[in-house]
Amino acid sequence: MTTRPRQTKWLKFLLLALGAYLLLPVAIFDFSSIAVPYDEENHAGKSVAIGPRPRSWVPFAAHDIDIPGGADYSPDGWTFLLWKPICVVYCRAKGYELPAEWRWINSSSTQEKNPGRTSRSIQRRVTLLFEFGLPSPPWMS
Repeated sequence: MTTRPRQTKWLKFLLLALGAYLLLPVAIFDFSSIAVPYDEENHAGKSVAIGPRPRSWVPFAAHDIDIPGGADYSPDGWTFLLWKPICVVYCRAKGYELPAEWRWINSSSTQEKNPGRTSRSIQRRVTLLFEFGLPSPPWMS
């Protein structure tokens, strides 16, 4: 008899947590403007954005605050990491490129413009690893 109330408590808690996760971005983010990363402007001919801009009252959302010029943002800020799926969908819907920290190896814009680029960049990274005294793998000779 005690399992039924416990199950409904967990269900209520999960529904409440899911509801908060989906509704809090409306209060946290200003969806009318974008958050631009502090260290990157554009990639593959597109402007780079992290997602919607956090509102000014959100603590520790900005990387650097310059009162006359506004704020710069970092992709590893807590607001962007917590709601990363929403930020990614927002950037894709608005036509912005994702920041470098969030780009996947097979990014659609990179593959369309440079189909062989990802294999070259992986090969470059492997080459850097083997420059420190390790023998080169057979496929790189």
